[in-house]
Amino acid sequence: MKKVIFLLFPFIVTTSIYNFSITDQNGNTISLENFKGKKILFVNSASGSPYVRQLASLDTLYEKYKDSLEVIVIPSNTFHSEPKSNAAIKDFIQETYHVHYLISEKTDVAGGSQSSLYKWLTHYTENGMMDNNINEDFYKFLIDQQGRLVGIFAPSVDPMSDEMQSAIKN
Repeated sequence: MKKVIFLLFPFIVTTSIYNFSITDQNGNTISLENFKGKKILFVNSASGSPYVRQLASLDTLYEKYKDSLEVIVIPSNTFHSEPKSNAAIKDFIQETYHVHYLISEKTDVAGGSQSSLYKWLTHYTENGMMDNNINEDFYKFLIDQQGRLVGIFAPSVDPMSDEMQSAIKN
């Protein structure tokens, strides 16, 4: 009788977060490779979200940790809370919150037209760490200094919470 041995190998990620680029609100393409060695916090946002005031907390967080953290806000109408154009989003965020972090152009973060960046952030087969189905605005994805997905925070988690700051400091 033959014995069959199954070996389980951890999933090997072939795509790095650093392979992606974003287009900012001014139309500039920014390679995420520029942020190697820093943590990156991605947040899908919408001006009509009940969590929109977190944009101010995100700026406070960014200013506190800007030497080791990059914050990238990704506006999206995926959950029907962002009807504004890219220019109107930029004006709203800057005029209301006077932020210093990066704001991308409007992007689909879930569904059939999900961006490749958000496929990486939300699928284990892409990021090698975890799956997460986002179903509303203001999910927060934390990438460590080596480009690994290390945390996903629910929309209700305030950026200045002890939980979030602890993850950023460690």
